[in-house]
Amino acid sequence: MVHLLLTLALGQTPAAAPPPEAAPAVETAPAAEGTPTAGSDPAAAAALLQTAQQLEDKADLAGARTALEQAVQDAPDSAGLHLELGVVLRKLGETSKAIEAFRAAAKLKPNDPLVMFDLGESLQKATRLEEAVAQYKAVLVVAPTNVQAQINLGKALSEMGQTEAGIDALRTATTFSPPSSDAFYNLGVLLLRKEEVGPAKAAFQEAIKIDPQHADAHNNLGLALDTSGDPKGALIEFQRAVRLNPNLAEAEYNLGLGLFRAGDEKGATACFEKALKLRPDSSQSRTALGDLYAKQGKSERAADMYRQALEKHEDADTFVKYGRVLLKLNRSQQAAEALHQAAKLGPKDPDVRGAVGDALMELHDYDGAVDAYRGRLQLEDTPAAHLALGDALAAKRVSAQAIAEYQKAADGDPKDVQALLHLADLDLLKGDLNACEAALQLVARRAPTDVRAEVRLGQLRSRRSDLPGAVEILSNALAQDGTLLDARVELGFVYFRQGDDKKAIAELRKALAQKPGHPLASEYLGLALYHSGDTAHAIASLQAATKGDSRLVDAWVALGQIFEAQNKKAEAIAAYQGALAADPESADAKIGLKKLGVEPPVAQAPK
Repeated sequence: MVHLLLTLALGQTPAAAPPPEAAPAVETAPAAEGTPTAGSDPAAAAALLQTAQQLEDKADLAGARTALEQAVQDAPDSAGLHLELGVVLRKLGETSKAIEAFRAAAKLKPNDPLVMFDLGESLQKATRLEEAVAQYKAVLVVAPTNVQAQINLGKALSEMGQTEAGIDALRTATTFSPPSSDAFYNLGVLLLRKEEVGPAKAAFQEAIKIDPQHADAHNNLGLALDTSGDPKGALIEFQRAVRLNPNLAEAEYNLGLGLFRAGDEKGATACFEKALKLRPDSSQSRTALGDLYAKQGKSERAADMYRQALEKHEDADTFVKYGRVLLKLNRSQQAAEALHQAAKLGPKDPDVRGAVGDALMELHDYDGAVDAYRGRLQLEDTPAAHLALGDALAAKRVSAQAIAEYQKAADGDPKDVQALLHLADLDLLKGDLNACEAALQLVARRAPTDVRAEVRLGQLRSRRSDLPGAVEILSNALAQDGTLLDARVELGFVYFRQGDDKKAIAELRKALAQKPGHPLASEYLGLALYHSGDTAHAIASLQAATKGDSRLVDAWVALGQIFEAQNKKAEAIAAYQGALAADPESADAKIGLKKLGVEPPVAQAPK
């Protein structure tokens, strides 16, 4: 699942507009606080401070730090110098040392709100939240109207897990005069995280009313609008955010998602690529690009993006997507590894369990799929979960258990006929044509216009050798929906049984164009090609069928018979043995092996 990104992680400063009083003023010269310490040199310290400020203006923070450390030695009683050193150390990312510098300033000026505020911010950055809260509260005692201290207090409380207290503090900040856009903005952030979408939306709108240039507020208003079901309004806000701040990666990413959903894949690609340039370590942008490439059929590029995303951050959803695209690239072993990793990372997530099961079904790992679907059922007992488990059990040919799961699915949702259709499929597979007809009659009562039931009815007519009736029903179904793959495969097979190889080959090739490698379509096409005299292509198609599903006994037997006719004894024996591996009771395979002088193995009694 791809999520929109909320800008402004708690504890950061909004990028759109600097908050009032967020950067306390710094003394431009050492303050004459009491009698200078013996050996101090205030004049030298003042010169070093000026040098440090010049270096800082040139972005030479290391040089500024060196000058300020010397200045502090020359004037150790100057709170302003300690404060300035703390600010530079914080910019350098040396938070612990910055805290030491701010504490030194606080000893010299214990009730200075600017010193306490900077100390609070550094403590908050170091996740020493209780100490940070104490500093902000101290600031508000001596400077009750310091709105940024009130805002930071709310954010720090929230980071401590005291969300309601944080919201209360931010609500208080919104009452200060003049009104602060950042107070409303941060209130909106907390409300949105609590999924109070309406109040969050109102807070972001108020922030924008105070400061129309607040890019983060526009971005998060877009997120609130999207969550409340207004994707068009959300798209407008994301576009405004990007115009106001072209370097806001979250807004660029969200705009990309909005365009992707709206069908503008070119625009979405540009947004995701720009978001990735702005945040090179972003796993979300890489995953989104992977989703886009996968939709476009660019499986190699999609796999590469998913792999890069997982190198940045491992999560179950991306492993599932990676596994699925690897399946399309026929990298079965890698796909299996990715899917099992997804199951490890999301053992309590029913969606992940279901997605893993779906992908393992494509891998024909039916045992793994059954385990995944049973794990999903333990987490959520739904008709859909029973249906998926029934499909996996049916694929394993465990008919009785599959029927039980289909029945649970049908009972759980009487309006949904999918389980009944699958029951009909299973009855067809078992050859229980009367049971299949009964299931289809029930479908007809529940959903008279369901074309999928028409397809099953056509298959039923085919099994009962009513070939003209099957052709009529299947052709009508395809006229209603040309994407019905099962209908097209069955129609091709019926044409073959009628002796019309040309029509059979045409329909089956259409089916394979729709889903390349479809095992049953490949088997039927191979039979039709061989019957038409195209032996070389028949062999290739039958081999593709057995590769796609090694349980297709008829495809193995046909290969054996073709190779036998070509006097390719070794190949014929291998094919007949493949048939017996799929069905140890296959009479055709046993006869073929005996003709070639090979005694078929004795079938073991079932366990």
